[in-house]
Amino acid sequence: HDALPILAQREAWEVQDARYRYERVTGSLRLTAFPLRNRWLLAPTSLSYTLTGNLYNTVYREGSAPGTPGYDIFWPDWSTDTIKSHSLTATLGIRPYGFDQSLSLTTTLPPRLESYGLDLKLALPYAALQGTTKYYRPAEGAGFLWDVLTTRATLGPSGGPTLTNQFVWDIEKGYATSNSASLVWGGFRASLAARRSQSYDLVLGSGWQAVGEEELRLSEAAASYRAETDLGLSRDGSVRFKGTLNAQFSQSLLKATESVLALTYGLTLSVPGILDVEIAGTSQNSSVWRYAPEWFGMSALGFEPVNIFKDLWNSLSLWDPAALRSALFKLKGLSVKATHYLEDWDLVFEYKGGPELITTATPYIYEFISSFSLLLTWKAIPQITSSVVKDKEGFRTK
Repeated sequence: HDALPILAQREAWEVQDARYRYERVTGSLRLTAFPLRNRWLLAPTSLSYTLTGNLYNTVYREGSAPGTPGYDIFWPDWSTDTIKSHSLTATLGIRPYGFDQSLSLTTTLPPRLESYGLDLKLALPYAALQGTTKYYRPAEGAGFLWDVLTTRATLGPSGGPTLTNQFVWDIEKGYATSNSASLVWGGFRASLAARRSQSYDLVLGSGWQAVGEEELRLSEAAASYRAETDLGLSRDGSVRFKGTLNAQFSQSLLKATESVLALTYGLTLSVPGILDVEIAGTSQNSSVWRYAPEWFGMSALGFEPVNIFKDLWNSLSLWDPAALRSALFKLKGLSVKATHYLEDWDLVFEYKGGPELITTATPYIYEFISSFSLLLTWKAIPQITSSVVKDKEGFRTK
């Protein structure tokens, strides 16, 4: 009797595995002509034809006996199951002062459903503009509809600060659905987004409740920064140091309590040809709004501002469990990886640790769970390895 559930589960796994197995051969054809290529001003003008589809395809036959799956074979035919794209595109392009401007009309061809797409691209010194939409039939026999109109404007040099704005307008409904602006400069990125939404009020005991009518509202602010720097050599020149930092911040402007600041930081020590040591950690703050609750109208609900410098100190106070619990910044993980390069072998030691919620205790508690592994690999044949792993389940070797 005990074997029956195991057998049924195994057969279910075999069927699931068979559904994901298939053989498929695809093909594509693209023809492009530039009829005015000899006229420099109109050289970008082009006509292109595209056809892609399946040449051979197998699909699992439902109801096949477990262990001996059957597959239906499909050869090319003139249907949407085989023809995945079939289109013709005409592009009117001009090149004033060396900047390409284009207006493209793309129409789908049978057996695909009818659609007519427009794509406008304008280029200027330190600026670019693009607008796209299409007029399409959503289903066989249905009337034509307009897709949303999406415009995208970019301002700034390629190597310097770049400002981009993307605006989406629903033509059928006659209103804006979203707008987002972003600033990118090197490793820094900041963005501000708005979308069509109701506003939200926080009701104690019930959470966030939607109120009012839908309209275009500021919805999220975000920023990120990534830096990697060479910290130089040791005094005797034998060790090279490199540091990395990746910070990501997001704040909902509709629901103030949805805010996250994640920090990933690392340090690499390298002795060329002998040893590499990589140390990394991740911390996260899921209540950034607590530093300035008055900015989000939360002071009226009794939330007092948290001193950011005291909070950072508490998050580093490993000797004080009470301070660690009160800190908004929480350690999510630590890792250390050391690679020792031997003459014929590579020896790799790796440690990972982080807090894990223990739900078997009452009340729930966090425990710091650690694991490590030791891996030895033969350089001549990397498939020959030996490893030892230690985690919460104990020691094991491979």
